[in-house]
Amino acid sequence: MKLFALAAAALSVTVAGAAADPLEQRQANMKERGQVMRILGPIAQGRADFDAAAVNEALAKLETNAEAAADVDALWPQGSDTGDTKAASAIWDDFDAYKAENEKYAQAVAAAVAAAPQDLAAFQAAFGPVGGSCGSCHEKYRNE
Repeated sequence: MKLFALAAAALSVTVAGAAADPLEQRQANMKERGQVMRILGPIAQGRADFDAAAVNEALAKLETNAEAAADVDALWPQGSDTGDTKAASAIWDDFDAYKAENEKYAQAVAAAVAAAPQDLAAFQAAFGPVGGSCGSCHEKYRNE
């Protein structure tokens, strides 16, 4: 009976996740991403002290976040450009380019994690492409 209850609970979580609103999912993902970037950005800019353990933990969180946003088709379906969103129509105008930009970001994050920086210079070198990818995507695909 307990096994049945656990299986039913797991199924309901799965169904609830599958039925979730893509707009809400991507906004939650971007909010989480922003929180991690508010840790890493000041360190990369030299405005906060470098701590290798904290940096590598934050990079790992950023990688998990990027993996959660890997299914661009599910998070950015046609018609999800309305409502309370900052998503620019350019996303859907050239969806393949947007998907490529998302993949570029995920690769930059994975490379930064793999670098496992142990000092500020190494972190800045590894993190530069991540920050550049964020900025590039926001320029093209985000409304202010």
